[in-house]
Amino acid sequence: MFKQYLLPICVVAMLSLGQIGFKTLGMRINSSSDILSPNNIFILLFVLSIYGIATILWIYVLSYASLSHAFMFYALTFVFIPVLANFLFNEKIGPWQILGAGLIILGVLASTRSGPN
Repeated sequence: MFKQYLLPICVVAMLSLGQIGFKTLGMRINSSSDILSPNNIFILLFVLSIYGIATILWIYVLSYASLSHAFMFYALTFVFIPVLANFLFNEKIGPWQILGAGLIILGVLASTRSGPN
């Protein structure tokens, strides 16, 4: 179960956190003219390291799962990122986004139910 479902979800969660990091960096750059400040460079390197680790884990996932099964989990970024953005940046989530997120979750459940092959 861990390899089949939880590890792909962890990878997608890491990628979602990376997007939050990119947004944070973008907001910091927008509010100051110092793009190459040490703090901004740290955030960028941190986010890139998250992406690097996620990539290595994703390659491991693909070593045992078919791409058509594993890639379905990527759709969950369309659920994770708006939720994170709502809590961290106070971005609003509308009823259509909630409906869409529910449909995405149902789609991922349906398309991955048969297992990794």
